[in-house]
Amino acid sequence: MKKFYLWLLAKNNKYGYTIFELLVVITILVLLISLTIPGLSFLQQHAIDSELDKLQIICQLLQKQAINTGRKEYLTFNIFDHSYFYYSHSEKLATNVYFGIIKGVNGPPANPKEPITTPVTFPKQRITFYPNGMISPGTMYLTNQDRKTLLALTVPVSQVSFIRKYKYQNGTWVYLK
Repeated sequence: MKKFYLWLLAKNNKYGYTIFELLVVITILVLLISLTIPGLSFLQQHAIDSELDKLQIICQLLQKQAINTGRKEYLTFNIFDHSYFYYSHSEKLATNVYFGIIKGVNGPPANPKEPITTPVTFPKQRITFYPNGMISPGTMYLTNQDRKTLLALTVPVSQVSFIRKYKYQNGTWVYLK
């Protein structure tokens, strides 16, 4: 038994790792990181898409509420706090989702001719919903932390008010149904 113990001590008498062992560990870490990063990107895209959908639903609710009650309703944006208010309720945008723009992008989405300069173009940074079903025209832009994604919620100037969603991709605005 004593001979085996001395042999084991002599065999494991190294004080560091070989280059091969280090390469194996580094390779495993690189693989794990490369698999994780696309998943995080998907989650960020899902968060901004969900915020736009939520804002559209709130707008539809406020439009119907104005028609049913016979009085104006408002959705007010705070672009500095990345929040919005309606009734006596306030909401903050999801983490890494902001009211913002991407420099060099033209708007509004339906007729992009002028550079976008502000994330909310509704008068007084609020959408007004009238009892006759009309909605004040304007556009609200959402972006993510790295400013690679730009989405828009817009109400065009028209005789009948409707709410549209757009996504800016590959240099053009795409209408989202």
